[in-house]
Amino acid sequence: MSQERLYFLMSRYANGQIDEQEFSELRQLMTDGGDTEASFRQVFDEVYEGPGPLRDLSPERVRRMLTAIYGSEAVVVEMPLSPASSSGSGVFRIRNRVIGWAAAILLLLAGGYMIYRNRSASPALVVQRDLAAGSNKAILTLASGQQISLGDSARGPLTVEGNMQVVQLDSGQLAYVNAGKAPENATGYNTLATPRGGQYKVTLPDGTRVWLNSASRLRYPTAFTGAMRKVELSGEAYFEVAKNSRQPFTVAAAGMAVNVLGTDFNLNAYNDEDSIRTTLVNGAVRLVNNGDGLEIHPGEQGSLARNGEQGSLTRDGKRIVVSRPDVQEVLAWKNGEFVFYSQPIQVIMRQVSRWYDVDVEYRGAPPTTLFTGDVARTSKASALLELLETAGDVHFEIGEHKITVLSGHKG
Repeated sequence: MSQERLYFLMSRYANGQIDEQEFSELRQLMTDGGDTEASFRQVFDEVYEGPGPLRDLSPERVRRMLTAIYGSEAVVVEMPLSPASSSGSGVFRIRNRVIGWAAAILLLLAGGYMIYRNRSASPALVVQRDLAAGSNKAILTLASGQQISLGDSARGPLTVEGNMQVVQLDSGQLAYVNAGKAPENATGYNTLATPRGGQYKVTLPDGTRVWLNSASRLRYPTAFTGAMRKVELSGEAYFEVAKNSRQPFTVAAAGMAVNVLGTDFNLNAYNDEDSIRTTLVNGAVRLVNNGDGLEIHPGEQGSLARNGEQGSLTRDGKRIVVSRPDVQEVLAWKNGEFVFYSQPIQVIMRQVSRWYDVDVEYRGAPPTTLFTGDVARTSKASALLELLETAGDVHFEIGEHKITVLSGHKG
């Protein structure tokens, strides 16, 4: 096999120019074995030591490339770079302890190295009883205190609140539709709460759409009649706020307020997270805490520590951190995925706990490895945990309502 041909095909892939026939050839070259390992290794040595179309590929892009080529999900593990891990001038290595060169690939990058593996490796996952993925379910509490269980099965009108008819739509959605009655002076409040293992979507009386993640709670009026539209959130939600310049929209969450006119943003305010994170997708929002305000821009995330220092709310101060996260990762839950990029196991397992309605226990010190990968949220828990185990340095046991996390592979 020609190294030049492999380099050419991978360059075509990186530039988005590869056609179906070329991709089939690339896949065959990378999975046939033979002298492919040495050639593939040399190609990566060359492109990462000098300029080239593959040098600027992000780890996530390389992961997706390997996933497409091998026809199965690739997982990435990111660990600190140590002097002992690099030998020779090359920046690409194959792990000797892994049988089959396509099973694991090491890319030494600035500040660390990435391990790419496909799912063909054999994990040591112990499953007593697998855990089904969460679903569309929630509890609606009316102004009267009456509670209505919501799910995928019920459809149609549920009740009338003030001048609004409460309707459950298809696919786990709740909506408020004008019932043709005159607005009432006294406005009641409804609360939509999702349990662990649940999610739900609601269209508020003003037309604002809200996606509610698991273990979350949204309190809102049955009619927005004042000078301001205000709702309260605990947990996580994605908002598409209906525009109304005469009536600003505010979300109150754990001591912070997010003020908007019409915009799309994600707000994570779980009690077990160390900060309240607002990620702006479109429009503009202003974060307010103790009277201080700070605007963030599309693509930015404002994080406010729950027990941070007192002082002004500024970009360069210590009370808030403004960053540019991977928006795909932030919105993955809304789009039906788990997506994590360079995340510690504790962050991932908090998501697992909420979505699969399971407790998480650590036996020994949690692994220090950082993980990158994605899997559909419709998958059973074992599918996600197998991916993590395949990446190495972590092992899981699934029991009755509990997942135990252990460092290192079993045996």
